[in-house]
Amino acid sequence: MFQASPVLVGDTLYLLSTKGRMILVRAARTFEQIGQNELPESFTASPAFAPGRIYLRGSRHLYCIENQQ
Repeated sequence: MFQASPVLVGDTLYLLSTKGRMILVRAARTFEQIGQNELPESFTASPAFAPGRIYLRGSRHLYCIENQQ
């Protein structure tokens, strides 16, 4: 189940389920799941993006996931 809005960043669609599963799908004519991660709490808020970072507000915590390339 999903309550958060899907977010398109570049050619990647981010889908965050209420159970904490983030599914990444390539925005293309054919379906291609390119990733999946899970966090241990529930989510209803849409993810927010900043350069190199994703912010997620869970039911108990605020997460910042950073790309350290």
